Amino acid sequence: MRASADGAAEWRDVLDEFECADAVVLLTAHRSKGLEYHTVFFLGIHERQWWAYKNDPREGTSTFFVGLSRAAHRLIFTTDQTDRTGPIADLFTMLAEAGVPEINHR
Repeated sequence: MRASADGAAEWRDVLDEFECADAVVLLTAHRSKGLEYHTVFFLGIHERQWWAYKNDPREGTSTFFVGLSRAAHRLIFTTDQTDRTGPIADLFTMLAEAGVPEINHR
Protein backbone atom coordinates (compact mmCIF):
# COMPACT_ATOMS: atom_id res chain seq x y z
CA MET A 1 0.00 0.00 0.00
CA ARG A 2 2.87 2.33 0.77
CA ALA A 3 4.31 1.88 -2.72
CA SER A 4 0.87 2.63 -4.20
CA ALA A 5 0.65 5.83 -2.16
CA ASP A 6 3.97 7.23 -3.37
CA GLY A 7 3.25 10.27 -5.52
CA ALA A 8 -0.54 9.90 -5.32
CA ALA A 9 -2.57 13.07 -4.78
CA GLU A 10 -5.81 11.39 -3.64
CA TRP A 11 -6.90 8.18 -1.92
CA ARG A 12 -8.80 7.19 -5.05
CA ASP A 13 -5.49 7.19 -6.97
CA VAL A 14 -3.87 5.08 -4.24
CA LEU A 15 -6.64 2.49 -4.38
CA ASP A 16 -6.65 2.38 -8.19
CA GLU A 17 -2.90 1.79 -8.16
CA PHE A 18 -3.18 -0.87 -5.44
CA GLU A 19 -5.97 -2.72 -7.27
CA CYS A 20 -4.24 -2.38 -10.65
CA ALA A 21 -7.37 -0.74 -12.05
CA ASP A 22 -5.75 -0.09 -15.44
CA ALA A 23 -3.97 -3.44 -15.74
CA VAL A 24 -4.27 -5.74 -18.71
CA VAL A 25 -4.94 -9.28 -17.48
CA LEU A 26 -3.58 -12.21 -19.51
CA LEU A 27 -5.27 -15.55 -18.86
CA THR A 28 -5.77 -18.85 -20.57
CA ALA A 29 -9.33 -19.82 -21.49
CA HIS A 30 -9.36 -22.38 -18.66
CA ARG A 31 -8.10 -19.87 -16.11
CA SER A 32 -10.71 -17.27 -17.14
CA LYS A 33 -13.72 -19.49 -16.39
CA GLY A 34 -16.21 -17.65 -14.20
CA LEU A 35 -14.69 -14.21 -14.83
CA GLU A 36 -15.99 -11.37 -16.99
CA TYR A 37 -14.15 -8.53 -18.70
CA HIS A 38 -15.28 -5.54 -20.76
CA THR A 39 -13.05 -6.56 -23.68
CA VAL A 40 -11.50 -9.94 -24.45
CA PHE A 41 -8.79 -10.57 -27.05
CA PHE A 42 -8.16 -14.01 -28.50
CA LEU A 43 -4.53 -13.82 -29.54
CA GLY A 44 -3.68 -16.13 -32.38
CA ILE A 45 -6.46 -18.43 -33.53
CA HIS A 46 -4.28 -20.87 -35.39
CA GLU A 47 -3.49 -24.57 -35.30
CA ARG A 48 -0.33 -24.09 -33.24
CA GLN A 49 -2.30 -22.35 -30.49
CA TRP A 50 -5.24 -24.79 -30.60
CA TRP A 51 -3.11 -27.92 -31.06
CA ALA A 52 -5.38 -30.13 -28.88
CA TYR A 53 -8.51 -29.26 -30.86
CA LYS A 54 -8.02 -32.03 -33.43
CA ASN A 55 -7.77 -34.66 -30.66
CA ASP A 56 -11.08 -33.64 -29.05
CA PRO A 57 -13.09 -31.10 -31.09
CA ARG A 58 -15.98 -31.16 -28.62
CA GLU A 59 -13.74 -30.19 -25.70
CA GLY A 60 -11.92 -27.67 -27.90
CA THR A 61 -15.21 -26.04 -28.87
CA SER A 62 -16.23 -25.87 -25.20
CA THR A 63 -12.93 -24.22 -24.31
CA PHE A 64 -13.36 -21.77 -27.18
CA PHE A 65 -16.80 -20.75 -25.89
CA VAL A 66 -15.56 -20.45 -22.30
CA GLY A 67 -12.98 -17.93 -23.53
CA LEU A 68 -15.27 -15.91 -25.77
CA SER A 69 -18.09 -15.81 -23.22
CA ARG A 70 -15.84 -13.84 -20.84
CA ALA A 71 -16.42 -10.70 -22.93
CA ALA A 72 -19.13 -8.41 -21.60
CA HIS A 73 -19.01 -5.83 -24.42
CA ARG A 74 -16.33 -6.51 -27.01
CA LEU A 75 -14.51 -9.55 -28.39
CA ILE A 76 -11.53 -9.33 -30.72
CA PHE A 77 -9.86 -12.27 -32.45
CA THR A 78 -6.47 -12.27 -34.15
CA THR A 79 -5.20 -14.81 -36.66
CA ASP A 80 -2.51 -15.13 -39.27
CA GLN A 81 -5.01 -16.45 -41.87
CA THR A 82 -3.04 -19.64 -42.59
CA ASP A 83 -5.10 -22.33 -40.84
CA ARG A 84 -8.58 -21.80 -42.27
CA THR A 85 -8.86 -25.31 -43.76
CA GLY A 86 -6.95 -27.29 -41.13
CA PRO A 87 -8.13 -28.93 -37.92
CA ILE A 88 -9.58 -25.69 -36.50
CA ALA A 89 -11.59 -24.81 -39.60
CA ASP A 90 -14.76 -25.44 -37.56
CA LEU A 91 -13.94 -22.48 -35.32
CA PHE A 92 -13.71 -20.15 -38.31
CA THR A 93 -16.95 -21.59 -39.72
CA MET A 94 -18.74 -20.90 -36.43
CA LEU A 95 -17.46 -17.33 -36.35
CA ALA A 96 -18.54 -16.75 -39.97
CA GLU A 97 -21.99 -18.25 -39.34
CA ALA A 98 -22.38 -15.99 -36.28
CA GLY A 99 -21.71 -12.96 -38.49
CA VAL A 100 -18.40 -12.00 -36.88
CA PRO A 101 -16.88 -9.40 -39.21
CA GLU A 102 -13.31 -9.73 -40.43
CA ILE A 103 -10.92 -6.84 -40.77
CA ASN A 104 -7.73 -7.51 -42.70
CA HIS A 105 -4.69 -5.48 -41.68
CA ARG A 106 -1.72 -5.91 -43.97
